[in-house]
Amino acid sequence: MALISLVVSSVLFWLILTEENLPQKPCSSIIKNSKLIDDLQRPYQLQGTITWWPHDNRLTLFGMKKDEKSSLIFDRAVQLQAVKKHGGVVQGTVDSVSKASVDQLPPDYKLIGEKGRDLTLFFKKIDSDRWLMMIDDNWVMMCEYK
Repeated sequence: MALISLVVSSVLFWLILTEENLPQKPCSSIIKNSKLIDDLQRPYQLQGTITWWPHDNRLTLFGMKKDEKSSLIFDRAVQLQAVKKHGGVVQGTVDSVSKASVDQLPPDYKLIGEKGRDLTLFFKKIDSDRWLMMIDDNWVMMCEYK
């Protein structure tokens, strides 16, 4: 009986340790009416979608940034390189930030990620289709399979 209990405990412990802590397919966060502050301490509102593409090590961002002066469309992809994944953490260096032709933000505006800089994604699994996702230390959102 003790041997069976030990085997069951060992299997359960192994399953907990090997539980998939990272999304295995693209997961998205829909951002609605967020109230944020930019690097120059100016308030703005953001609406859009951020998607993590795990097999491509890429984040895509699409939406609209509104402030007191304007409403601008953004459409960007942040490509990571030298990526390391462990537990619920993805670490890499930004290889490129590509901007679609419809992107209206100023060329030097950094929404998420900057070429040559490190970027860390933290995932905390909530259930089989949803994760709490934190990008570096300033973006927290729900990321879910669609």
